[in-house]
Amino acid sequence: RVITRTEPDGRTVTVENKHRTLFAFMLCTGARPSECFAVKWSDIDFDRSTVTIQRSVEWLSKKQGGSWYFKDTKTKSSRRCVPLPSPMLQQLREHRAAQSEALLKIGIRTDLVFASSDGTPLQRRNVSRRYFKPALRAAGLSDDLSLYALRHSCATLLLQANVHPKIVAERLGHSSVTLTMDVYSHVLPTMQTEATAQLERMLYG
Repeated sequence: RVITRTEPDGRTVTVENKHRTLFAFMLCTGARPSECFAVKWSDIDFDRSTVTIQRSVEWLSKKQGGSWYFKDTKTKSSRRCVPLPSPMLQQLREHRAAQSEALLKIGIRTDLVFASSDGTPLQRRNVSRRYFKPALRAAGLSDDLSLYALRHSCATLLLQANVHPKIVAERLGHSSVTLTMDVYSHVLPTMQTEATAQLERMLYG
């Protein structure tokens, strides 16, 4: 929730992490960073507790003009509806209220859920360097991890909880279960051990 930063005068201060809701969202949904940065408020259904992932944002290099544009998701299967846990929905409500208040003060409106201070899409490099890596250090973790670590953590946690790989693949927007199994093969030995234990209980009591 918090990070530490060094002020120009050399003082070290602790502040609330500006993008903590974004990081929680990435961990809950398993969405790619570019997909999260393109989510609009209209994509979130608070009544049904879901978010529809249906686009991603692409930033051009400075040589290409440095602008951005929305594009379709990586594959057809990447377009998906993901259920959200109740605490995440509450966090999003609080985030929306804070975002609206902050942007109203400077006369800016945005339909993006996670936006920069001027209402434009976030850039992964800036978010990672300024907010994610300090959060990792504050948590005692290696700051070599990228934002994709949240996506991978989501999948690993679900598989370790014995959620069916097909469900995990759908949540991640993978084109096939085979891809999910290949990427997260390191989790399978634990799953097999648990499966054997369950069979033992059912067959032998």
